[in-house]
This record gives sequence, structure tokens and C-alpha cells, in this order.
Amino acid sequence: MPIIRFVILFLLVATQALAAQVRVSDTDYRAYRALTLDTGLTVLLVHDERASKAAAALALPVGSLDDPDSQPGLAHYLEHMLFLGSESYPGAEEYQSFITRNGGQTNAATGYTSTTYMMEVDTPAFPEALRRMADTLARPRLDPVYADKERNAVNAEMESKKHSDGRRLAMLTLSTLNPAHPATRFTGGNLETLSDKPGSRLHDELVRFHHTWYSANLMKGVLYGPQSLDELERLARAELAVIPDRGAQVREPSVPPVTDGERGVIFGVRPVRETRSMTIEFVLPKKFDDPSTKPLQVAAAVLGTETDNSLVANLRGRGLVLGLSAGGDSTSLRNGVTMSLFLQLTEEGDRRRDEILATVFAYLDMLRSRGIGQEYVEQLGNMMSMEFRFAPLTSGFDYVAEAAGVMLRHPVEDVNYGPYRLDSYDAAAVGELVGMLTPANSRIFHVGPDQPTDREAFFYQTPYSVRPVAAADTARWAELGHGVKLALPDLNPFVPDDFSLVLRDGGKGPRKLADRPGLTVWQGLSQFRREPRAILMARLQSAHIASTLEQTAMQGVLLELWGQKQAGLRYQAQEAGLGLSLSGDEGIVIRIEGFSQHQADLLPRVLGFLNQEVTAEDFELARAEQLRSLANMEKQGPFGQAMGAMRGLLKVPSWDHRAVEGAVRGVTLDDLKTYMAAVRRDLRFTVFGFGNVTQGDVLAMADSVAPFIGPEAGKPAEAARILPAQGVVADYRRDSVLEDSALVEMFLDPAVGPESRSRLLLLEGLLSTRFYSRLRTEEQLGYVATSFPVMFAHGAGIGFGVQSPVAGTADLADRFESFYFKALTQLRGVSESEFESVRQGVLASLTKTPDTLDEEFGWYETDLRLGNAAFDGLQRLTAAVGTATLGEVVRAYETLVLGPGGTRVLVQIQGSRFSELGWAEKKGAVQTPRFEDFHRVMGMQRYRGL
Repeated sequence: MPIIRFVILFLLVATQALAAQVRVSDTDYRAYRALTLDTGLTVLLVHDERASKAAAALALPVGSLDDPDSQPGLAHYLEHMLFLGSESYPGAEEYQSFITRNGGQTNAATGYTSTTYMMEVDTPAFPEALRRMADTLARPRLDPVYADKERNAVNAEMESKKHSDGRRLAMLTLSTLNPAHPATRFTGGNLETLSDKPGSRLHDELVRFHHTWYSANLMKGVLYGPQSLDELERLARAELAVIPDRGAQVREPSVPPVTDGERGVIFGVRPVRETRSMTIEFVLPKKFDDPSTKPLQVAAAVLGTETDNSLVANLRGRGLVLGLSAGGDSTSLRNGVTMSLFLQLTEEGDRRRDEILATVFAYLDMLRSRGIGQEYVEQLGNMMSMEFRFAPLTSGFDYVAEAAGVMLRHPVEDVNYGPYRLDSYDAAAVGELVGMLTPANSRIFHVGPDQPTDREAFFYQTPYSVRPVAAADTARWAELGHGVKLALPDLNPFVPDDFSLVLRDGGKGPRKLADRPGLTVWQGLSQFRREPRAILMARLQSAHIASTLEQTAMQGVLLELWGQKQAGLRYQAQEAGLGLSLSGDEGIVIRIEGFSQHQADLLPRVLGFLNQEVTAEDFELARAEQLRSLANMEKQGPFGQAMGAMRGLLKVPSWDHRAVEGAVRGVTLDDLKTYMAAVRRDLRFTVFGFGNVTQGDVLAMADSVAPFIGPEAGKPAEAARILPAQGVVADYRRDSVLEDSALVEMFLDPAVGPESRSRLLLLEGLLSTRFYSRLRTEEQLGYVATSFPVMFAHGAGIGFGVQSPVAGTADLADRFESFYFKALTQLRGVSESEFESVRQGVLASLTKTPDTLDEEFGWYETDLRLGNAAFDGLQRLTAAVGTATLGEVVRAYETLVLGPGGTRVLVQIQGSRFSELGWAEKKGAVQTPRFEDFHRVMGMQRYRGL
């Protein structure tokens, strides 16, 4: 009998470990195993022989939707409190410090119906890191002594996001659902909602929430690393067993997300930024979230496509919209899903909103009458299958965070495949879904500066109004839509069907294939990936593109116009697995990346814009949107404003958005035509094909740009970044219309090259956690508190930044200064083992096997831009990191941060809440109110691309 019991037990364990065969893509080389612990915790194990670190994540299907009515934001607050000590590791900083000392990172995220914790460390430290993580989740101290600090941290986080229009609209759409549904509550938490109340003590509720929901039977875990699957399984069974099975059960809300009172309604919403949009939302039954047939995604794919005869093509062709996106949310409500159409409007569209609604509802009527054909579902299925087969791999930290969340929604065997799975076309379900997309079921959100409002949303203070859809509305829409010509959208011409791979020829590194006046051509094969994908980059340069303020203004209008005229082409490419982007740094960069088959067809169509006639209507629309974009920079988050100013200060020449906005106002259509003619005269190209492309492929693509090369084109243009000057202190200031303040301070090294860059990378690695712990955790200055390396051309520096709802820039500067002096003592006390751990962390990030083509190409692109024909920038930096000493790093800190050895730059964004408190003042600081004022006191790094 004992032998039989042993055999049965052995078979049970083996079945638990092997029953689920994880489906993997063609490019996935990793080994997988799934198992379920005795506690009910499902764990996915991933062996990656190329991994330089090990990572883990644990997720549970519980989030803000499960907050008690008396404590909105409690799930988020618990996520913060969990990191502040556990039963076996009681110190508030023990978990974070251990992770950091061992070259790692950690994070957590709370959603409506999920919470995920993730960490990554050097492989030797992984067993203890996993033990600490499990103890943190199973037995947190939840010490009341830290309650106020973390309440303030949660409050600061919410304050930092308060003026994001996307977040404000998302919160408004949820808060105006059925008032009895838990999705309507304020989810993030702040000082008001997270507090003791009659019958509800915050700490008691916190402990109760943890004991109720943090149960192994609900959790999904992922362990990832270079260890064998057997070793990962041993760790999972040994370390995760501490998380108890409390028998928790998550239940759906007992009330529907909407009643008749919350559908068939129209909202007017005023945004923070100047933006005009419309969102048409439909709250639908949960049954449409079928993971195998995906009726929600099928309908969204047809409504959101941008091929000829699509809904957006109709509206864009009439000058009413700039873009349209369709999508669904299947996770926030738990007992329902939402389908949404988001339309970005032109100024004309803002005046003709009824025509837009009439067209949308007429299009939906057409879909109901004609149905969605099998060919659309087959195309969608082919694209999803194609994307899965050759899906770019994510690894380590990013993989475990995503996979744990996916396991909450899909069987473990579909952890990779689930989001791409489409087994068949459920025509009945799709037809039923489309049948529900009517005015009576709609929730229409009109967003714009002129919308009528009569109330404010809680916390975000979003002004809005609401009224029912009246019979007169539907009659008007029916009349306006009666004569609109509509048709089903064309299929996408860019969907690939050739996935063949080019032959390797043994060469390494990029090769120059052509070099003549006006054209340089490069080609390279990936050293790590064998897949039918490529990156095609074309850099367009001219002496007239952005050398002056006026040219910079016209470049912005040109890029906006280019983007508008080819929005449909860009979406079609994206839908078919081809990313297409235009950007304007050191010329104009066209970048096409994805499946290689149709890239050669796409590039000449993109360039064809240069031969199109620009009408007065096209010009005015592009100029208006560019002005709106520039004006909205004033209402970007203060930390984002400070980082944007930092980038402008480092680049030569450059002007801040206020100066560019003024110049754009003076641009005329004739000015733009003159500008484009000047650019065309000396327009030159650098073309680089990387990945699954042969030399012949790239040369053929290069031939397609030949007609656009200017008669006066020459060699690549020279570019510049600042060269820091010793002993200069510069002060850039800007008032903000938002409440929070932000301070970013940079210390820049006059020495350039890999040795300087390596020292500052290592210095930032030593200081990052110390800065965060001091200013964010201890002093509670704000949710955003970070250090970062500053890299510009061949130069380097270190930066520190905080966005604060409680301190102005003068106070922040004092706190920064205090940190700098205390950090010197800490740095002088750093052990060689801690320094070596930081070094190994930096080296691991530099030498890790690239997960994607883009990651591998990034270093080649940088070398190409900087004129490094050896393409060895990564190798030189890696070597410098390997030889830098702790003494050199400490001396760099003493010289640059505490001494006058480099350039010190303050970027002050003063929030309206602190406008009376004054600015930070530094002795001997040079006021640089404009970027060009700063450039005049700096040297110059000049370089010429290849």
C-alpha cells in the first residue's frame, strides 16, 4: 500500500507539472513548464539560457474594484504598504535595498481587477530575492508608523496624474456608470478617501483586505532565468509555499455596469489641454469577451481600419477628423465589457459633430444590414497568427510582468498565444454585438474647450455636463446620414504572405553599399535574430531643414502635414505588422520596421508626399494642429516639461516651444512652398536596411529614393550638441499653469568619450536608490523622484529630478543640496562588493542578448548618426565600464556635483501653487531664459553622420 500511495503521488505531481504544454512562437527558443503548488498557486517556469538575470512576478485577480466602499483606493494603498517590511525581513528598506544591491529592479501595479508584483536580480541572488518577495506578499508588517508616509505617497501619485486628459476622461467614463457598481468609485486613493471614518479604521481595513484577498489559490506566478527548469521548480516549491491558501473567491458585482439611466446619454467635457475629440462608448455583456473567437476585437478591427472605404477614410476625406481608433476594455468591469470609438476632430469637425455622429451610426446600420464578411475575419486571423509566429520576444522583468497578468485571463498554456488566438468566426456573436451599437445604447463624450458644463468630477475636477439622447437627436442624425455614401472597407494590401529568410553570408556589422553625392546606403544582418523582419531607416537632410527658428517652425508644419496626409497609409502598414514613423531630429527620419516583404513598396509611397500639391485647406489644418500641439506643451506635466527643456538645452540649435509657436503663427502657405523648394534643392539621403534584407533589396530601395535627391545634394550634414564648460552654473526657469512644481538638475562632464560615460553610468547606479529613498520615501516630496544618466553625442552627465505637490523649486533645491552632501559620505563608504554589483548590473544591461531587432539596431543607428564608421560604440562603452574604478567614480562625483569641475544646470518649473515662494538661487548662476542663451556659454560638439 505505501508503494501504491507513492506511485499515485508521483503521478499527481508529474501531471501537475507537465499537463500544460505552453504554446510558443517560431522565434521562441526558451523552455517552459507549468505547475500548481499544493496551495493552489499556479506557476509558470521559463528557462532562458541567454538570460543574464533572473526575474519573478506574482499577480492576483483583485484590484481597485474590490476596495471597500468606505476606503476607496485601498488596494493601491496596500500595494505601497507591502514594500515596507515583512515578518522575516522587518526593515522598511530591506526588500528594496536587497534588490538594488544585487543589480535588480522591482515594481508593482494595481489595476481595476488585478494587482501585479515583479522583481529582477542577478541570478545568484534570486533564491533569496524570491524568498523576500514571497514573505512580503504573505506576511507584510503593514506597520502603522508608515501609514501617513504612504498615504502621502499615494496622494502625490494621484496629484501627479491629475491633469492628464486621458486619465481624466477614463475616470469620468467609469464614474458615470451605474452608481451602485464598484467601478464608479475613485480608485487611486488620496488623503481624503484613505482615512479613518466612523465604523471604518483605515489600518483595520488594510489588514482585513490583505487577509481576505492575498491568497495562493487566486495567484499566478512566473519564474524566469538561466537556471534549469528543475531548479526553478525547486525554488517555486520551496519559496512560494509560504503564501497561504485562504480559499478566497472573487465574485462578479451584483449589479449591472449600466442601467437605462446611464446609456443613451451625451456628455460635454472640458479638457485641460486644447483638444477636440469624441468618444462613443457602448457597455456590453461580458459574453463578448470570448478568448477564442474574440467578437469584440473582430468588430473593432472592421470599425477601426483605415483602408479605402473605411469609416475614418470617409470622415477624414470630408475634413472632419484627424484620426479614429476602435477598441474594447474587457478587464475593468468584471461583469461587462466596453466597445469604444475615439475620434480626434479637426476644428471643422468640432463645428459639425452631428454630421460625424450621423456618419458613425449610418456606418453601423450598414454593418448590421450587410454583415461582416468572412474575409475580414480571415484577414484578422492571418495577421494575428503572423504576429504570434514572429512575435518579438520580451525577456526577464518585462516578460514576467506581462505573463503573470495574462495568466489571470487565459489558461497557462495560452500565456503567450492567448492575445493572438482566433479559432473561428462566431458570426452570430459578432452580429449580436453590432446590433447593440445603437444610439439608445451609446454613451457619447464630446470633449472640447467650448463644451457646456454644469458639474465637476470628484478629485480630478473635470468640468462636464450630461443629458439624455433625445428623439430629436436621433432624428437629426438619421436625416444627416441619409445621403452619405458608405461601403465596406477594402482589405489591407500590405498583409505579408512571404516569410522566407535571407541567407547569411558570414559578415558581421554594417556594410556600406553605396556612397555618392546625395546618397549613402548601408546594410546589416542581425547577429541574434532569424525572422522575416527588418528595419528600414531613411534620413533626409538639407541645410535648410531646421537651421533657424523659422525653418524649425516650418519643419513642424511640414511633419504635421505629412502625417495627416498619410495617416491612412501609416495605419494600414501598422495593421499589417509594419511600423511607420516620421520624426524631425537632425533632418527628417522615415522609419519602417516589421515584416520585410512590403517595405520596398512602402518607402516610395511615403516619399510620394513630397510631390503632392499642398492646398490652402491642407496647410491651414496642419498649421492649426501644430499650433495646438505647441500650446498644449504648457499643460504637460511639470516633470515632463522639465525633461523637454533639458533636451532642448543640450541640442544646438534649438528653441523652446513658445518661440517656435510664435514663429509658426507667422508661417504662410507661400513660405512653406518656398521652404520645401529650398529643401528639395540639396536634399540628401542616408538609407540603412537592417535585418531580413539582402544587399540587393537595400540597393533597390535606395534606387526608389533617387528621384528625390536634390541637384545640389552633397555629403551628410553636420550636427551639434553642447560641450559642457567647466565652472558654469546655468539657471533655466519657467512658470507653469499647473499646480505642482518640478526641479531637474544636471551635472555635465566637460570630458567626452566612453570613459566619462562609463563613470557617470556607474555613479547613477550607485545613487539611484539612495536619491529615491531619501526624497521620495523619507521626505515624501512627490511621487516622481528619480536620478538618470544624461547622454548627448559623445558627452555625459548625471541628472536628478522631482515633481512635487508640496514644495516649490526653492525648497526642492535645498533638499537636493542636502542630499548631495550626505551622499558623499555614503559614496565614500561604498564597499568594493557593492560597487562590483552595480558594475555587473550595468554590464548586464549593455551585453544582454537583444530581445528585438530594434534593440540591436539602436546602437548601430547611434554610431551612424555620430559618424563612427567602426560601429563599436557599444563595445567601447562596455570596455570602459569594465575598467572603471570606484575611486574614479567617487572623484567624478566630488568634481562634478560638489565641485566646479563641470557645468551645473537647474531647470525650474514653478507650479501655480508655489508662485509666491520664489525661485531657487545658486551663487554665480547665469540666467538662461532661452535655450540659445545657454548655448552661448557652452562649447560645441560637432559631428557628421555617415
